[in-house]
Amino acid sequence: MTPWYKTRRAWAEAALILVATAALVAVVFAACANDDDASSDPPATSTTPDPDEAAEEEVRQAYRDFLEMAFRVAANPDPADPEIATHSTGDTRARLEEAAAHDQARGVVVRGGPEDSQTILSTSVDGDTAVLSVCYVGQSGVYDTTTGAELVPMEIITTLDRVELVREAGTWKVRSVGNDEEDKWAGVHDCQE
Repeated sequence: MTPWYKTRRAWAEAALILVATAALVAVVFAACANDDDASSDPPATSTTPDPDEAAEEEVRQAYRDFLEMAFRVAANPDPADPEIATHSTGDTRARLEEAAAHDQARGVVVRGGPEDSQTILSTSVDGDTAVLSVCYVGQSGVYDTTTGAELVPMEIITTLDRVELVREAGTWKVRSVGNDEEDKWAGVHDCQE
């Protein structure tokens, strides 16, 4: 099985779940024939974003930023990459740095394929902690840095991941990514029973 940190999403990610705050815009066009037809003010509308939705989108964006960093580091291993500390913490940070050092020493890189994608199924934020449920379709292979030779052929594994994030000094960071053995499938899967 390919570990979670060894997968890479295609740059043209097919499905990003974006939550946008809705704002109603009222435009009144009046063609007044005379001054007796005074136009009334448009109804008041709320343009204030829902704080819960805003916090959830902030967490989802932090996860997407984490993935982009992890994919970049897998394709060009550098255990001292400062973005590892920017987007991850705890064991996840330690494992990313260790994997980058190991791949760098072995002279290998991990490349993703076109089937690689992630779908965020749910988001829960509670203060400075958050949990995402993510259907992760990982397609990747391992290649020699110098020759480009394929060392481990591309394979596709789908996992239903539980991603935990924490807010440290105002920044959301991935603390852990895990899944149960029964939540893994060979090939592309929709993560539904």
